[in-house]
Amino acid sequence: MDRRRFVRKLTFLLSSSSILGTLLRRTTAHAEGYDPSLHYYGMGIQVSKCIGCGRCVEACKDENDVPRVPFFFRTWVERYVIKKDSETVVQSIEPVLQTRAEQVAERDMLRSFFVPKICNQCDNPPCVQVCPVGATFKTKDGVILVDDDRCIGCRYCIQACPYGARYLHPEKGTADKCSFCYHRITRGLLPACVEVCPTGAAYIDRSVPVVRVNEEECIGCGECVKACPFGAADFAEDKGVALICDLCNGDPACVEHCIYGALTFEPTQSLAQRKRRLTAEAYAQRDRVS
Repeated sequence: MDRRRFVRKLTFLLSSSSILGTLLRRTTAHAEGYDPSLHYYGMGIQVSKCIGCGRCVEACKDENDVPRVPFFFRTWVERYVIKKDSETVVQSIEPVLQTRAEQVAERDMLRSFFVPKICNQCDNPPCVQVCPVGATFKTKDGVILVDDDRCIGCRYCIQACPYGARYLHPEKGTADKCSFCYHRITRGLLPACVEVCPTGAAYIDRSVPVVRVNEEECIGCGECVKACPFGAADFAEDKGVALICDLCNGDPACVEHCIYGALTFEPTQSLAQRKRRLTAEAYAQRDRVS
């Protein structure tokens, strides 16, 4: 075997072992005996309960070794002040800097509230799509993680994130983000931010039901569309089947009224779907009050 062929084969073997090692690490990233296929995680934030104390930020830094230097964070809190002239004032609440939003006279204020910010654990994450080495990946239970051993610090994922939820760790030189405290939730514990929240504004949803459509069984009768209390079910003219919104939690009317059993109720739902359900509930509550 000549030298060139030997080098090629050696390079191939080294790269293959590296990939295999990465895959093995990913499959053992959770606790022993934990089955990720039985879970699908989502984080909920009740904005009306957040008081802007910043305990979630501090707990996250302590739990996940986030640099104490300001401007590096996995989670942060923003204060929104909506003024009567429709202007909105937004400022990050950073406990280390002891910063607060600019003072707005109460007579000029229409509404004020705090919003904790974390990685949204996207269903179709752009960070995973742009990573050139596969260091950012999505687990079976819906959490986006970063493999520090594989990350090359190119910052592509940081640029691709539409929510500004990533940063480059100044010591490790790799991308970092909220992981839902994956090392905790796979052992039955709560994320650090949820555990320390004094008002219960943050909570984790481990399994929320979702309605699915069996297109082979659906005959397009429209009964589920009529039964939907949110007006969210629809009909796909091109396919001749129902389109379901995944809003309900409990006993969905569309499933109950489907005469051919084309709709099923399953115990999985993504964070984005839960957000849509909570939004629908908020609108329904507003309509009842009005």
